[in-house]
Amino acid sequence: MASGICNLLKPPGMTSRQAVTRVARLTGEKAGHAGTLDPQACGVLPILLGKATRLFDFVASEHKQYLAEICFGVATDTLDAAGSVVASGGRVPSLQEVLDLLPSFLGSSLQTPPAYSARKVDGVRAYKLAREGAAPVLAPHRICIDALTHVAQTDYNRHLIRIVCSKGTYIRTLCQDIGQALHTHAHMSFLLREQTGVFDIADAVTLEELEKLVTNDAPIARWLTPVTQVLQHVPAVHVPAAWVKACLNGMPLPVSALEEPLVIGDEVQVICDNALLGLGWVQDEYIRIKTWLLDKEDT
Repeated sequence: MASGICNLLKPPGMTSRQAVTRVARLTGEKAGHAGTLDPQACGVLPILLGKATRLFDFVASEHKQYLAEICFGVATDTLDAAGSVVASGGRVPSLQEVLDLLPSFLGSSLQTPPAYSARKVDGVRAYKLAREGAAPVLAPHRICIDALTHVAQTDYNRHLIRIVCSKGTYIRTLCQDIGQALHTHAHMSFLLREQTGVFDIADAVTLEELEKLVTNDAPIARWLTPVTQVLQHVPAVHVPAAWVKACLNGMPLPVSALEEPLVIGDEVQVICDNALLGLGWVQDEYIRIKTWLLDKEDT
């Protein structure tokens, strides 16, 4: 079984789930994505393959970088160019107004997700309720904008901005909020995800390139990022081989059996004989495994 992460360049007009299905069919492996991209958006979409699907929380939690275009003067129901126009004729702010405003959005704040989003309301996706004419009430959640820069003015009412932000940030909502702060309508007319965690668009592979690699029987490892590269920020502990089967059977690993100094609450990679066994955390005098990348049949 192949395990690793494919740094896919998702094209516009395709859902994240459709992209996962295509990659799964090409590889014959279990697959999942880390961080949804809207259908009309394009860019970096990490596809987890094989046992790497168990690492969703570690990949999806990384900060992200986007290139987005704001269109001023027009509002849509979905907050992006795919929606229906609900208001137009709003004022168009000057370039200087936009430049002066952007720094005010930096830092931590509460953001309300858009009605047309995958968030659930009483177990139902918000976008399904919105399509049926309901008005889903979504609770605001905390986000962080680390960087927000003006890239270019692309038309009299359109501006490209680059955003570095935390997981869960809706760029559509950010564009709408920027418009409201400038006393006008606005929507997101373009979105490209340039980076998420260690995955950069410069290293991304297209579906067409993947198909060619598979057709030519190229080694899967050639276009998969190993899980160890994604987890390089997580400290490693080395486990004696004698403890591996006991841990697989649910026994916590005593810290006294290890040489590395550890702090309660630390998240760690559990390694034996240079192989990554799983991920755990330090609790009291023990390491408890949270995610196994090794199965009993592998021992």
